[in-house]
Amino acid sequence: MPRKVHVPGQAQNDLPETHVCFILDESGSMSTRLVQVLSGFKEYLDTIKAEAGHVHFGLTLFNTACRVAYAGVPVAEVVALTKATYRPGGNTSLYDAIAEAVEAQEHRLAEVREPWRVLCVVMTDGEENSSQRWTKARIAELIQGREATGRWSFAYLGADQQAWQEAAAIGMPVGSTATYNVRHTETAFRAMGMATVAYASNPAMATANFYEGVKALTADAETESADEVRVWTKQLPKARRAR
Repeated sequence: MPRKVHVPGQAQNDLPETHVCFILDESGSMSTRLVQVLSGFKEYLDTIKAEAGHVHFGLTLFNTACRVAYAGVPVAEVVALTKATYRPGGNTSLYDAIAEAVEAQEHRLAEVREPWRVLCVVMTDGEENSSQRWTKARIAELIQGREATGRWSFAYLGADQQAWQEAAAIGMPVGSTATYNVRHTETAFRAMGMATVAYASNPAMATANFYEGVKALTADAETESADEVRVWTKQLPKARRAR
């Protein structure tokens, strides 16, 4: 069951139309955590459905190839992943996946009302090694160009310390970059759900500090929640945690 998240904010009718694009690694290395990924992603979805049901959701899965499973549909219509629909294997075409998710979302935005905003969340346990269409320089230009509109936000969650270098190289904001220990994959999804709910409940059109939502939501939470967030943040370099 998803943890109940209480977020002070405006009524849903006062918020921009909110689109969340989740870009999830499906490369071979994720196979060792298959059960945790399926369980964690289900909890992530359940949390958004319960606490931010106004969100429209997109899901792009990637390994050597990329596939857009959803693009801008009401989150209530999104079905949790299963062993039949999430089958890790192959390499990591991260750059192509980000571009395809953005392209699919932009096609969908041509049909939606104003105002709207988009959050793209990347979760991966490895580095780019197989994109065919997009280079590091081009994907950085794409991300920074969308952010410059004031409507797009990007967040990055990587499974090791190299995540900082990889995220920075493609233009991800420091305040929206985090690492996680692969032994705590489900905890990472839980924290991501909390941060997504905080974003979706805030009227701001964009954020460069996506993970601040986790801190805010757990500041007065029970001990268990606080401990989980410490697991989430303990690997972050001290210099990057400093305010």
